[in-house]
Amino acid sequence: YLINDLKWFTFTRNNPNDKFNTPLLLPAPWDHQNTALNHWWQNGGKGLIEMATGTGKTHVAFLAIEKLAIELKRPPKVMVVSDTRQLLVQWKNSFYEAFSFEPDVKWFETRTAMGLIREDLSKLDVDLLILDEIHKLLGNQFKKSLQITAKYKMCLSATVQPGTINFIEKHIGKKVYSYTLKEAVNDGVIVPFTLKIFIVNL
Repeated sequence: YLINDLKWFTFTRNNPNDKFNTPLLLPAPWDHQNTALNHWWQNGGKGLIEMATGTGKTHVAFLAIEKLAIELKRPPKVMVVSDTRQLLVQWKNSFYEAFSFEPDVKWFETRTAMGLIREDLSKLDVDLLILDEIHKLLGNQFKKSLQITAKYKMCLSATVQPGTINFIEKHIGKKVYSYTLKEAVNDGVIVPFTLKIFIVNL
């Protein structure tokens, strides 16, 4: 990407409020991230992406935003839902950095699942719904966030229990891609490591 002069020139002109100049993502994706995006798109822009921690699930979501911006010829209305405010702060910071935006982008919104419990979901206007850490959003109250109406939906997680797949498929879509820790280490995406547990008496 850095040797693509046209891509770089367009990236430097990214403007979140320009409806005629769709935003572009500069950081080049890993092959597995491109594969995840392609599988998701081929499934109608819906589905679960299960990738090991540290392999770049967030970047796959940003690739989806870029893809939709090009397809729709305008910035998509994006909502990211997760279980904690801290995680959503990370999402915002990463989003602004990846697209070289200043804060307060009107079409990018983050919400906690708790904050949506009493919300009238019919009033939400969303093109792309991103549900991060989906395994933490399957409690009786948090499940409501999966029912937000959006043409495009993406679930992200590193650890989805087999017993929850049916519910996710009903409201979001099937698992479209899986990338394990072993695969990531073999591909050089994550460095090899050894886990040792030390018990300390306090």
